[in-house]
Amino acid sequence: MFVAMFATTAQASVSSKQVNAAIEKAKNFIYSKQLPVGRWENDAAREGTSHDAWNHMQGDTYGGYTALCTYALLAAGESPNDPRIKSAIEFLKRCDMVGIYAIAMRLQVWLLIPHETTEIKGLIHKDADFLINNVNQKAEGPGSNNGLWDYLGKGPRVDHSVSQYGVLGLWAAQQSGVMDVGTGRWKLYEGAWRHDQKDDGGWPYQEG
Repeated sequence: MFVAMFATTAQASVSSKQVNAAIEKAKNFIYSKQLPVGRWENDAAREGTSHDAWNHMQGDTYGGYTALCTYALLAAGESPNDPRIKSAIEFLKRCDMVGIYAIAMRLQVWLLIPHETTEIKGLIHKDADFLINNVNQKAEGPGSNNGLWDYLGKGPRVDHSVSQYGVLGLWAAQQSGVMDVGTGRWKLYEGAWRHDQKDDGGWPYQEG
């Protein structure tokens, strides 16, 4: 019995070599989708602000795909000095983003590259200030989205998905050491999540 159990455990285990190979495979796949100009979006510019255009990499999600891919590569150990990463970063610096998903992901990128320069510090402040200034703030009550975000920031919906990105974006800004989000703001966001938590400990994507 012991030998059989050991054999089953051994077959189920994964070696570090296999993990590294999987990461390399994933990185190569992401790079294979990158355009020569550095971005992953098909279009050179954003068109509109609709969230329904997400499957065309457009509207309020424009720029978020490049931010997500760049973050994944940096988190997987790629160098900010790699020409492919540098071209992506240059696109992100000038990308016209308007959506919370996209801007919050761009903050994740700024955290993982050298951010001691005046330029990057300014970009961190710009994106973080956008999140701070566009969070919903209104009286508590049924269906309240006080302390949460909609796709474009302020809006009528209660959406814990995009709101999670808003919080993670500001956390990246805080971690960078470039700015202090402030205890009062963290308490606002914490209050929203505690208010909406369900009896099983989790949160729905949206209320209802």
